[in-house]
Formats: sequence, C-alpha cells, structure tokens
Amino acid sequence: MRALWIGTLGIFFLALLVRLPLFGSIPAGLNRDEAALGYNAYSIFKTGKDEYEKAFPLSITSFGDQKLPGYVYTLIPFIALFGLETWVIRIPSFIAGIAIIFLLGMIAKHMSYLFFKQKTHQHIFVWCSMFIVAISPWANHFSRVAYEAHLALAFFLGGLLIYLRARTSRGFKNTVWWTALFWSATLLTYHSYHILIPLMVLGLFVLDTATVFATRKKILLACSLIVSLVLTVMMIGGIWSGNTKKSQGISPFHTDSVWRSVFTYRSATRDLGVLQKVLFNPPAEMATRFLTNYATTLSGGFFFVRGGENPDHNPGGIPNLHLFALPFILIGVASLWEKRTVSEHKILFMWIFGALAIPAFTIHPEHTVRLSPLFPTLDLLTGLGVTLCFTWMRTKFQQYAYGIIFLFIVIWSMGRYMTQYLVLAQTSSVSHEKYHLLAKAIEKYRTSINEVVTQSPSSSPYIWYLVETQYNPRLLWSTIDRYPEDAKYFRHVHKVGNVTFESIQWNSLFDRVKQHPIVLIFEPRETPGEIRESGKLTFLEALRDQFGNTQYEVWRVE
Repeated sequence: MRALWIGTLGIFFLALLVRLPLFGSIPAGLNRDEAALGYNAYSIFKTGKDEYEKAFPLSITSFGDQKLPGYVYTLIPFIALFGLETWVIRIPSFIAGIAIIFLLGMIAKHMSYLFFKQKTHQHIFVWCSMFIVAISPWANHFSRVAYEAHLALAFFLGGLLIYLRARTSRGFKNTVWWTALFWSATLLTYHSYHILIPLMVLGLFVLDTATVFATRKKILLACSLIVSLVLTVMMIGGIWSGNTKKSQGISPFHTDSVWRSVFTYRSATRDLGVLQKVLFNPPAEMATRFLTNYATTLSGGFFFVRGGENPDHNPGGIPNLHLFALPFILIGVASLWEKRTVSEHKILFMWIFGALAIPAFTIHPEHTVRLSPLFPTLDLLTGLGVTLCFTWMRTKFQQYAYGIIFLFIVIWSMGRYMTQYLVLAQTSSVSHEKYHLLAKAIEKYRTSINEVVTQSPSSSPYIWYLVETQYNPRLLWSTIDRYPEDAKYFRHVHKVGNVTFESIQWNSLFDRVKQHPIVLIFEPRETPGEIRESGKLTFLEALRDQFGNTQYEVWRVE
C-alpha cells in the first residue's frame, strides 16, 4: 500500500509538470465561453444577479446558449478570493483535472482484482491508468481551459466510484445516495450528462438489478428524493426550456430537416410505390442519422491523429489521445470482452456506449467536449493493455526491456506533444489574445471620444470588454442594448454605453460622423483599401499580439 501511494504521489507531480507551465497564458486569451462564465460568476458575486439581471439564475442565458449553473457557482469563491483574472476563471477546471486522475485511479484500483491476482500487477494497473490520464492531450488541454464538461466529468467519476464501492463493500453500502448527489451535480454542470446519466441509471436497473434492489429502501428513497428535487429545480429554473432551445441549434432530428430529406428521397424514387414509404420515412431517416453519427464518432483520426474541427478544443489539430495508446486500447477491449459477464465490466461497457451516443444526437459527432465522458474509459483501457503486456513478459529481462521501450515511446511522444502544444499550436489562429487587446483599446479610447465602434457582433467581443474592465454589473444593466434573437436563438450585443458592436455600413457611418467623431477599432481586413485612401480616416495605432502580428488597427473618423 505504501508503494501504491508513493507512485500516486509521483504521478501527481507529473500531472503538475504537464499542466502548470504557462498556466493561464496557454491557451492565449479566454475563449468567449470562458469569458462568459467568468463575468457571470463575477456579476453574481457582486450583485446576486447575472448579466441579464436575473437573480441567482439556474439557466444562464449568456449568448443565448443557456449555460448550466455548475461551473459559474463553483467559480464564485475563487473570484471572491483572487479577482476576475484569466487563470482564476480556469482554476475549477484545473482542480477537476487533478481530481479526475485520482478518481480514475481509484476506479482502476477497485477493478484491478478482476483482472490481476498479484498485488504488484494490480498496482501497476492503477499507476498506468493514472499515468495515462496525467499525460493525455485531452486531459492537459481540458485542465487549462474553463470547461464545464471537465468539472462535470469529475462529478460523474466521483458518483461512479461511490456506486462501485457501495456494491461490493459493506462499509459503503449506505453511501449510494452520494452517487445521486454527484450525478445530480453533473446534470447541473454540463448538457452531455442529460443524455449519459439517464442511460447509466437505466442501464444499472437493467444490468445490475441485484445490487439496485439489494440496496436498503431508505437509501433508494433518499436517492429518489435527491433526483426528484434536482429535476424539479431544473424545470423551475428554466433548464429544461433552455435545453429545448439549445437542441434546436445542434440536433439533426428536427421535424423540418428530417422531412426535407425524406421528401428529397421520395421525389427521386417515385416509381417504387409503397416500397418508397417503407424505405424513406421520418423514423428511418432519424435512425440512419443517429447510426451514421455514431459510426463517425469511432473515427481513429478523431481520437489519435487530428482531433475535432473546433480549434478551441484541439488547438493546432492536436489529437485527443497519444497514438501509442491505440494497440493497448484494443488489448484492453479484448480483455474486457473476454470477461463481459462480470458486473463491473458490464457497467464499463455501458459507460462507453452511453458516452459514444452523446454526440450522435448532434450535428457535429466529432465534438471533443461533448465526447469528453468517453476519454477516461479509453485511458483506463490503455492502462489495462499496458499492464497486461507487462504480465505476458516471462522473465525479469523481458519486463525491464518492455518497460524501457514503453518509457522511451512515451517520452518521445510527450516531447513532440508538449512542443506542439506549448509552442507550435499557440502561433495558430486559435489564440483569443486579440480580443483582450481589443477590450483594452476600447477602454483606452471610450473616455475620450463620443463613440467607439468595432465589428463582428456575432463573435461576442463585448464579453471580453466586460471581463477585461471588470465592468460594473449594475451599470451594465442600464447601458447594454442587444440585437433580437437570431434563427439559432443567440442574442448578440449591439451597445454597451458608448461602445457599439455592429457590421459596418460605411455610408451610414460617415453620416453619423457629422454628429460626433468616432474611433474605429477594426481588423486590418475589415477596412477596405478605398476607405483607407479616402482621407476620411486618421490612423492612430496598431494593436499587435505577442508575436508582433497586427490584430487590430485604430482609426479616428471626424
């Protein structure tokens, strides 16, 4: 046991070594969701209300994407202690990342006796599982960004660990209600778990009936009350209605879209008669879309080569898992399948298939954040595969040789990954540093001019302005003006005080200048050459990022 904890401590320091270099600076700048989480937590801390002046909201409107309250309220104590800073906004995700390593290690420890008889092999399995999470690309990146999904994952693993221990240990028999608490917290933290948690609960009732019904009635009653309370709060707090709106922007199963596809197929196959309706109908179309998305999610390229399409989630095209993990995962799956009748293995398979289903319900199946509940299972399988290979070595020499080769591959892979992540990926276009530069420039000029104008309101530049200036929430409520909801239910900001966010119409802009001078803060590409040469604009300065690239230009028009 002492050796187990010494190894665990070593992995803890390794995790810090991977995550702490330039923490808060890489990724450069907050993305807009991070900024929104931070400012709404700041506003609630200062006033008890969010940016929409809603008192202690459970569904946080933000840009219209209806954020859940878990991360925001977890963040408030850190803002109270350290202020509204980039690194502070990311602290809950960092802490969740460290917790995930230990929680997965505890889950591996619980399952180790099912795979290995020797204590040494059990310890190696625990260490390998924790080690793989500590160095995984997804785990490092998620720990550096304010991801609601990462905090929710820690809650989910905590609940799963308690359930696994409660089903086999007398001392934990009466702690199942803690699983209900933790899993309820996931429901209040990230939307993916609105799919995964019901699937897991249903699966436990079907596949682990003996454990569920062997639980004391008062414990089951406590779990039911906790879940009922949370569901009621979600309904009253607007989370269900928010989910409905959110899903309309990301779901491939909406009636209009499905019927358009059915109509297209039927129009092209009119000669088939009745068979046409059998082949092409809404249920068949929805099932096809779901299965297509499910199969797409299994792409090896997504996991091991390039990651998803969103550069915020996979900067520089960095994959979610190290390529060396692939053969070990396959070995782990084979071993798991060999003993598939074991209850714990059924639960693990249920976790894997449930997590894979989440992005299949959306229009972007290869979505790193929505698929995040799956990644710990792959790291666990990697650890299992690595340990099984070790047990197959018959002599000490083979074991040492295997260990040296494995460590060499890991060090080489980590060297490439850390260089790519800390250096190469940060020079790409995913940096949000430019919005912080924009916010600082807005604050610099807004006090000396009647109006400051910048473009791209759909990118929500206002939120970086609020964070960077720590804008007084009470002043915001009286000075903010928003555009109407767009087709995807997003609400973009038009004005905050004398700062305007709009898509420029140059003729109308020059008409406004007749009333008062204006400062324009535009990206270089947003100012046409004929406008630059018209003599109507006076150049003030260029806003350059850490690499010397001009991100914005400041012009005065009068």
